[in-house]
Amino acid sequence: MTEGDAIAWLSQRLEERVGLRDHPTQRGFVKAQLKRRLYELGLEGVQAYVRYLLAEGEREWRVLYDRLAIHESRFFRHRPSFSLIEEVLLPRWRNTHRPIRVWSVGCARGEEPYSLAMTLYAPLKGRFCVFANDISLDCLRAAKAGLYPRRRLEDVPWMFRHHFHRTDAGLYRLAPKIRQGVAFFCANVLARIGVAVESMDLIVCQHLLTYLRQNARLAVLARLTARLRKGGSLVLSPGEVASWCPPGMSRIPYPGTLAFRKEP
Repeated sequence: MTEGDAIAWLSQRLEERVGLRDHPTQRGFVKAQLKRRLYELGLEGVQAYVRYLLAEGEREWRVLYDRLAIHESRFFRHRPSFSLIEEVLLPRWRNTHRPIRVWSVGCARGEEPYSLAMTLYAPLKGRFCVFANDISLDCLRAAKAGLYPRRRLEDVPWMFRHHFHRTDAGLYRLAPKIRQGVAFFCANVLARIGVAVESMDLIVCQHLLTYLRQNARLAVLARLTARLRKGGSLVLSPGEVASWCPPGMSRIPYPGTLAFRKEP
């Protein structure tokens, strides 16, 4: 097996397992992470790493997922989507007596699910649960801690900054009442999900589909829509999917957003 064959094999397996497509913009990042892992293991060449990966199995695949996961996120990253939640969805939910169920797909280090929790906390008087998944265990550990450097708070609106408290180490920890509203779990949305994320009122899946091939995108979208309750909403990133609106889903008209509602 040549190095080119080994890289092609890895690329194919990654696409099959997690939908990660071999995109020119990502190749430099992938090669850098592989080089770093080879150095850590004392291996020479991608061929040796493939042999190691086959011998170690799922344990090493998990390490590789962590290294190749996209960790970039920000609080309140796409403001129009949060405006839609505040102006369109929250008024409907206020009259609902049951807890509101929300799912943040591909949560990275927790910025998105915590942004959702801060948005919902006061209007719903804590009557909600935000589920949040990622494939990276490292990301999930950081997310559960709820600790962020000062620069990460720059995107947090002033009305929510009182939820953060400075620690002795100079980091800022999110208040327990907000963190307790988020349930983190490790899952790959292209594989079987063991957690009961069903009957969702809102699913937010942003900045994930762009890394997947078209067939994987459609598979993820089918899984997500199946887990919405009737009348539930799916919020995506504008531009991530084109001409997608399957039977039983209707577009929510709101400026600058890409959102759909599951018909009753």
